[in-house]
Amino acid sequence: MNYLPSVAEAEVSALPSFEELRDISARDGVDAATKFLYQAVLDSPQHGWFIKKVQLLMQEPQPCSLPADVKLVIVPGAFHRENPRSGSDGHVVREQAARMGWPIDMIPLASTGSIVETRRPFAVGSVNGAIRDCF
Repeated sequence: MNYLPSVAEAEVSALPSFEELRDISARDGVDAATKFLYQAVLDSPQHGWFIKKVQLLMQEPQPCSLPADVKLVIVPGAFHRENPRSGSDGHVVREQAARMGWPIDMIPLASTGSIVETRRPFAVGSVNGAIRDCF
């Protein structure tokens, strides 16, 4: 089944503006605005096909197997050390990957810092040589 939109469908559809979402949120609450936005994205030929494909994949009864030469590499988010409850350290993904037997690596980034400071590990290939000169 082809999930990509046709050329005619790929025209940018109008998603709700900031002002529309703000008005809905003020009038009906943030949950209503979120639901409205989600429905608009789902109905959009530009974006909806992807969500529908993910939903179909989620219905598959068995997890897909990871190719033998692939490793899951996690890039932690900002403040991953200071606020581990945020999930930006990737612990949920790491736990699930480990449960499924997938090899995992984590890019050693500073929890805070500028883009220049945190991109250095990528440039030198610090993840067992798996990533080289990405920038």
